[in-house]
Amino acid sequence: MSNYTQWEDGPPLSVQVTLNEAPSQIVTVSVTTIGCERQHIVPASASFIFTNVTYSINQTLQIYANNDNVVRGNSICELVLQTSTKDPYFDHVMSNVTITLIEDDEAGIVITNGSLPSLQQDNSQLMIKEGTSGYFGIMLHSQPLDNVVALFSVASGRIHLSPSEEIHISQWNITQSVHVNAPENGIAEGPQWGHLTITLATTDQVYKNQKRDIDFLVLDDDIPEVFQVSPPLRNTTDRGGTAMLHVVLALAIDAPIHINIFSTRKNIATVQPSQLTFKPNQVGEFQSVEITGIVNNIITGNQTYDVRFEGTGIGLISASVALSNIDMDYAALNCSKSYLIVNELGMRWW
Repeated sequence: MSNYTQWEDGPPLSVQVTLNEAPSQIVTVSVTTIGCERQHIVPASASFIFTNVTYSINQTLQIYANNDNVVRGNSICELVLQTSTKDPYFDHVMSNVTITLIEDDEAGIVITNGSLPSLQQDNSQLMIKEGTSGYFGIMLHSQPLDNVVALFSVASGRIHLSPSEEIHISQWNITQSVHVNAPENGIAEGPQWGHLTITLATTDQVYKNQKRDIDFLVLDDDIPEVFQVSPPLRNTTDRGGTAMLHVVLALAIDAPIHINIFSTRKNIATVQPSQLTFKPNQVGEFQSVEITGIVNNIITGNQTYDVRFEGTGIGLISASVALSNIDMDYAALNCSKSYLIVNELGMRWW
């Protein structure tokens, strides 16, 4: 028996067939398949003929995987090779080849940023300005086995969707647009996050539990700030946990500005980078700042601090964001076992 592994999106697998000894009569080797519905064999009606002259010359059987874009999991294909001949030693000799086909498709919801600036590479954070509209795209990673409806749940009044509740995904690999509107509210409250959860309604067992979350950073149009800083979506931790802040150039400038960034408690958290620069042609663009909690291995409770942003170049402009460094340390008693061994001579060791 021979065992092989084949990937669904990989090259064909070649199996070489020979006889180990010269037969006295012509030998025909037939090939039957078991559980190979996701592959096809070339030649399709495989049979090989060997003589006492050609018995050691390789004859090739190729197995092609059908890349079907459907999540089915791994599968086993078995080839049964059997001889027929008038040579009594070679008649009804069998050999089995087992091929494990590795699934390469995965279930998932694919989000494209469309007309909205993306704050993360996976498009899990998008940006929109108050009083404007835009769109993002939705499709699936692979082909579902049944109809799929994407359901939208918005946890913020800062964004409105169209369609507002659901969209039928008729073709899994065709991007469909979802329109987003950030209505004016006339309140100077600074940038805010809006949250969208996408779930799927389907009988497909692989896809029915899929979910995607998207956070929308809504820039405030009611405050005359040159730059705006996003609120943190999470805090830092004293195990080195990080938080990300996004700085957006919100108003037009005539000359470059430099923004110095620092933590008000440098023994609690650090910032990277410590300075950002925006040029006049970067209105509406963002730059990101990573905040990292400092490891201390001391139980102190959660510690609060601010990250300050102080700009220069057009007069002093500043902003401040409050965060907490979450204490992940805890009290515990560690015990380990040891042995004291004493022999008859009084010698001891551990």
